Amino acid sequence: MQFKFHVEDASQVAEARRGCAAIAERAGFSEADAGRVALAATEFATNLLKHASGGFLVAGLIESPSETATAIQLMSFDKGPGIPDLAAATKDGFSTAGSPGTGLGALHRLSNRFEVSTSPESGTAMLAILYPSRAKVSDHRRGWGAVSIPISGEDVCGDAWAAAPTTIA
Repeated sequence: MQFKFHVEDASQVAEARRGCAAIAERAGFSEADAGRVALAATEFATNLLKHASGGFLVAGLIESPSETATAIQLMSFDKGPGIPDLAAATKDGFSTAGSPGTGLGALHRLSNRFEVSTSPESGTAMLAILYPSRAKVSDHRRGWGAVSIPISGEDVCGDAWAAAPTTIA
């Protein structure tokens, strides 16, 4: 199950943080690990407001039979101007908003996997996957992914998707 948090004003940052921390606690994360998830959610939500005038955060669980623990997956989506210099933006001390400039670097350090896709035409999508510190994680990479998000006012998305492995000759 995935949870969607709209972030269009400052009060929704706290709602996203609390919601993501609760998901982590229900998944069996320790208090410290749930705090990491809450910090990552806060950073995602704050960035949505500062840099894109809003967007949404999706949180869900990743349960894998090959891993020793369930992970939390956080994704943020916006239609902002994109990140012009992603390499610079991920270095501590770089800021376009007058802040300390440690946000993207912190997200990278907090996460077992962190990815960003950004362009001026379509905005920015970010992914963070966080495992509890006790987990022995063998591989953080997956070859594909999908997001199925219900429209506003609904709990379930009616859209379907499929993936099939192919071989290119």
